[in-house]
Amino acid sequence: MADDDEKRDVAAVDRSDRRRAARIATFVAVPVTLLAAFGAFNLIAANSQAEDADDSDTTVSAEPVAIEVPEMSEQEFEVCRALVSVIPSELGDLQQRPVEGGPGAAEIGAAWGDPAVTMVCGVDPIEVSDTDQVYRLSNACWFADETDEGTVWTTVDRQESVQLFVPGDHDGSGQLATSLSGPIDEKVPAADEADVPTGCYQ
Repeated sequence: MADDDEKRDVAAVDRSDRRRAARIATFVAVPVTLLAAFGAFNLIAANSQAEDADDSDTTVSAEPVAIEVPEMSEQEFEVCRALVSVIPSELGDLQQRPVEGGPGAAEIGAAWGDPAVTMVCGVDPIEVSDTDQVYRLSNACWFADETDEGTVWTTVDRQESVQLFVPGDHDGSGQLATSLSGPIDEKVPAADEADVPTGCYQ
């Protein structure tokens, strides 16, 4: 009889120990689970914020940019349209935007970024003296006019003048002009050397 009582006592102790172990395991598991869930939540939130930041950096305004369409002949229009067909969709790190301004605006002009950098082909040529500073940038020659609003770059060695306006908010305006020099050299015929400022060949 004593043996039976002793066995029952041992069994009771075992059950008590198992319950105690189970409670300890639960106490340990719950905080670990909560920590894991909290970490996963933070990771998801961080990824969401990063995606939102990426989206805000790459978002381009769909608002058309108004440009002034100059008067030009049909031949001049075709030259400018050929130029616009090969201009880059990105100018530096600026994304291209739609333009408006009347019939033909999208064929002779372009815009990038916000505030917008704008290009218009077929503008009136500017008069540049031999003493004025001009810049030969990758096979196209430009004159830069600094204004309160920004810098106006105008080609001075082409049969059709191309004008690039870079607002003062943008840095590296000369680099943006350089990015257009290749397409201009490809599609806009060069002017007679006699009509080009000597500084373009120095």
